[in-house]
This record gives sequence, C-alpha cells and structure tokens, in this order.
Amino acid sequence: MTVQKHTLVEYLYNNHLYQIPWLWSIVEVVKRTAHLGKVIIGLFKFYPSPDSVPNNCQICNNKVMDAIIEYNKTLRPDVFNQVHCKCKEDWKEVLEKRSYYYKNLQDFISVAKNEGSIIRSA
Repeated sequence: MTVQKHTLVEYLYNNHLYQIPWLWSIVEVVKRTAHLGKVIIGLFKFYPSPDSVPNNCQICNNKVMDAIIEYNKTLRPDVFNQVHCKCKEDWKEVLEKRSYYYKNLQDFISVAKNEGSIIRSA
C-alpha cells in the first residue's frame, strides 16, 4: 500500500496506474473483517522508507493514525467510530467513480471474451 523507489508500484504510481489508498479504506477493511480474527494494521514503517503512504486530508491524518494505533493496542474496531472528517465524503465519491470504471472494464472483458478476441481466461 506504500510507494517505494525502484519498484513496480512506483512505476505504476508515477504513470497514474496506481493510487495510494485513503486511510478511510483501511479503516473500512478493518471494520468489515475484525470479527474474523486478529487483524493488525501495519503502520507504514518499512525499510527502505516509503515515498508515499496511505493518507486522508491534513485535517484528519493524525486523528485517523492515532485511532489505528489505538485499534492495534485494543483490537476494538469501535475506536474508529469517533473519527470524523469532511474528507470522508470525498473518499466515498472516489470509490463510486472507481466502481463505475471497474464495472465498465469487467463489461469490456466479458464482451471481448465472447467475441473470441485475444483476451483469454487464466
């Protein structure tokens, strides 16, 4: 989920083919999966240090990261219920747009397979 120099992810990121996830996405994954067992969130401290890490906006980044740290200590996903920010609406809009493009891509692949093009199933 991070971008580090001289990696495929850096290439994809620099060519606008990959976008760093929002912290809201990480929070949502934890809220939906914590009931399955122990889910710990890495804190993006890797070596070599990443150039880009998941983030939201400057107003809530620290609050969300504090909630992530608290969650890792307690494994209680309800700690995220107390973090709010206007940028969460922006995040939701971005997800809706991506869903639209993803569906179009899936439709294209379906049509291409049915017409016998060079796209093959693995």
